[in-house]
Amino acid sequence: MKIDAGRFGLAGGFTISLVYGTFVTMIKVWPVETLKFIASTHFLPKLEMLAPYIKITPSNIMLGVLSHGAFAFLLFWIIAMIYNNLQR
Repeated sequence: MKIDAGRFGLAGGFTISLVYGTFVTMIKVWPVETLKFIASTHFLPKLEMLAPYIKITPSNIMLGVLSHGAFAFLLFWIIAMIYNNLQR
C-alpha cells in the first residue's frame, strides 16, 4: 500500500501547526498556568518563574506556525517517501 506523500505531509504539517498555535496562544493568554501544565506533564521543575521573560508577539506566532508547519511537512513527506520506497 502506497502513501500519498503530499497529502500525508500536508496533514502532518497542518496538525503540528495547529498544536503549536494552540499552545502559543495558551501561553500568551495564561502564561503561568500553561507553564505549570507543561511542567507537570513532562515531569519538569517549576517553569512558571520563566513567565515574565516570555515575550510573544503576533509576528512570533505567525513565524512559528509557518516554520513548524513547513518543517513538519518536510519530515512527514520524507517519512512517506521512505516508506513508499521500502514497499517495492
